[in-house]
Amino acid sequence: ANGGFDYFLEECLDYLTSIHFVLMHIEENRIDDIIEESKRILKLIPFEIKPYFQVV
Repeated sequence: ANGGFDYFLEECLDYLTSIHFVLMHIEENRIDDIIEESKRILKLIPFEIKPYFQVV
């Protein structure tokens, strides 16, 4: 980790996402692929996270 909060947040979110697939016994390399693809898709969709769990 580079000590930055954003990097730590990304690691935390990756872990929270991957744990569901680990519990479903999905192969680790497939989990990595799913996470990378989801990040790519999120970059394509303009959205903003607002207070009170509002996503716009």
